[in-house]
Amino acid sequence: MTKDEQRDQMRTSGHEDMNAYIKRKPGMYEVKKGSRVVGRKIVDTWRREIVDANILSVEAGTNGFRGGDSGCCTYVRISDMGGTTMHPRIIDEGFGGAPTIEITLGGDSELETFITALKFIIKVLDREKGVRV
Repeated sequence: MTKDEQRDQMRTSGHEDMNAYIKRKPGMYEVKKGSRVVGRKIVDTWRREIVDANILSVEAGTNGFRGGDSGCCTYVRISDMGGTTMHPRIIDEGFGGAPTIEITLGGDSELETFITALKFIIKVLDREKGVRV
């Protein structure tokens, strides 16, 4: 299996305790647990869809603090599942030629679903960042 295939490999193991972590209200969303291979490490991820006039899929996870530069792996993905005016770019103009990620959105629905996606990412990463050895 190539590194690209490993990176994109995801194993879904159904619904886990993340549903209990996110306050459920009538008509709320389903959260699915999976995992991604990042480098040579497996990172547990949590995924959900955000539906409005557009649909976003958001997935995030981390293996938590590891006490150094590259021991910790964090994964974030936001995908257009339909009707989203979204233009992502990677620009090599950052400090010292480091890459910059730029995302532009068009529309009220896109703004609302993107805010919801970012809040979900923060909840997942904050919950999963705990110190692990």
